[in-house]
Amino acid sequence: MNLKNFPYDISITIAVLALAAVALPLLHPSGYVVTVLSLIGMYAIALKGLDFVTGYAGEVSVGHAALFGLGAYAAGWMNLHAGLPLALAFPLALGTGALAAWLISFPLLRVNGPFLVLTTFAFGRIVYVFLSQTTEVTGGQSGMQLEPQTLFGVSLGAWHFYYLILACLALALWTAQRIVQSRTGRAFEALRDSPIATDCMGIGTAGHKQLAFVLSGAFGGLAGLLYVYSQGVLFPDTFGFETSLMFLMAALFGGKKSSTGCLLGAAFVVVFPDVLGSHFAFRSFAIGTLAVLAAVGALRLRRRGPAGLKAMAVPLAFALGLVALAYGVEDLNEYRLAIYGAIVLMVVSYLGNGIIGLLPAYVPGHKSVAPEAGSGIRRAAPAKQEPLLEVRDVTMAFGGFQAMSEVSFSVQSGTVMGLIGPNGAGKSTTMNVLTALYHPTAGSVLFDGVPLADVGTTRIATLGISRTFQNLQVFGDLSVLDNVLAGMHHTIDAGSNARAMALLGTVGLAGQAHALAKNLSYGQQRFLEIARALATNPRLLLLDEPAAGLRGADLAALKQLIGEIRGHGIAIVLIEHHMDVVMELSDHITVLNFGQVLARGSAQQIQCNRAVQDAYLGA
Repeated sequence: MNLKNFPYDISITIAVLALAAVALPLLHPSGYVVTVLSLIGMYAIALKGLDFVTGYAGEVSVGHAALFGLGAYAAGWMNLHAGLPLALAFPLALGTGALAAWLISFPLLRVNGPFLVLTTFAFGRIVYVFLSQTTEVTGGQSGMQLEPQTLFGVSLGAWHFYYLILACLALALWTAQRIVQSRTGRAFEALRDSPIATDCMGIGTAGHKQLAFVLSGAFGGLAGLLYVYSQGVLFPDTFGFETSLMFLMAALFGGKKSSTGCLLGAAFVVVFPDVLGSHFAFRSFAIGTLAVLAAVGALRLRRRGPAGLKAMAVPLAFALGLVALAYGVEDLNEYRLAIYGAIVLMVVSYLGNGIIGLLPAYVPGHKSVAPEAGSGIRRAAPAKQEPLLEVRDVTMAFGGFQAMSEVSFSVQSGTVMGLIGPNGAGKSTTMNVLTALYHPTAGSVLFDGVPLADVGTTRIATLGISRTFQNLQVFGDLSVLDNVLAGMHHTIDAGSNARAMALLGTVGLAGQAHALAKNLSYGQQRFLEIARALATNPRLLLLDEPAAGLRGADLAALKQLIGEIRGHGIAIVLIEHHMDVVMELSDHITVLNFGQVLARGSAQQIQCNRAVQDAYLGA
């Protein structure tokens, strides 16, 4: 396994696992310590699976314990009733978890936000009721107990499972890292940052969100398999809502998108119940938390004055509440769900990157990539006599309101059509119709002679239509280079990095290639969107107010870039309020007003049109 090209996070984590495998036997730990460490390893595998959903896809699931439990019960039942050996249980458990996640993903694709959380909660509750009530299958509340296990004729004890769990954890983390560093990982992060832009580039949010859940289920099933074979017993309460809440808390506490964070989060949820069971331990935890937060508050007071201390008011109140609980409550376990919930709330609100976020920021090195020769812009096919884009009498109605009413225009290859008009004229609606985000109420849109009536948004990019957005839709948590590579999702190959660097050079961002996109200036993000749109190899480029916020040299660079794009035979529809840009670059202009075509013509004709002056341009 070559870790040279992996971020330090996975390299350090696997090194720590290797050290634990070698050093722990020399310390002669008790059986309890080995059991605790094994539990941490199993939970870390489950958490890495959950990380695909919460960390990369950006969704919140409170039903992950159900996938963990289904994998465990499937492997346990087959071992108990069919004598399935451990070696053959791996594909069964992974498959059970993945299948369950795939089935539940269909209703999940129809909801988002709090409704998705409620759906995953309902799924977890259904699985818990099934495990606890189907006595003839699962043993119900009496549980399920396995016989001592053997592997290749060797009787397996706690130490054998400890090493097996370490090996599975290392393999799971390595596999997860390979996935998130691939184009699939870029797609996960893209759909989290901007589902609309993801669909418009042909990546598809639904399929990748579904894949994230399936991977989550497979990792959960693997953790469940290791749990049932190492523990030897199963009870439904192990896989209830409290466990799902603990998983979510651990994922947030340790840190999303981090292998080290998974280990930290797993260690916390395994050890914390013991902390709650001891007044001394919980008091030490509460006082320690208060001391740390007080020190942070004092530091902020020194650096930022009263405003810095004010920001720490809620965390300090939380720590004082923990101290009050520690000294005022006899049985802390009665309040454990409330304590877990409070910790989740504090971490989400004040520690967005988890414990791992407290470590110094580290940006892994990237291989230097020489850009390919030229601008990176692919030349479109030679222009035909017929228009590349034809919009014929398109009407787009929302209820009783018509945002577009019998709009018609056409665009030739290698030309720029300016689409202008006052706010509310229907320009952005037109863009959304052209990219199939909206399906017109009446009329038709033809691209290269092919009707787009039944074409979905995810197919638009593969046909050769790409766009930018009026409101920026960059993938903020991806690097600048990865934003452009995301645009090459369907054409990625060995030369993609070099072409992406060439495109970044064309828009003046080659020096920022490895910076996070969210750290770019507003103007730079505008140019990044154009580079990402060009990465899809468009024949038609839709630019929605690309000059917004640009001044001086940036505005001049944009004009030059649009001219260069047109020179490569690419058709452009340009929505813009900077009239100097529109008038200088447009081969012809269409003016919309109240959803209708007000005028068509050359720049000079439009400037001299009295109706356009009255409605938009002014005298």
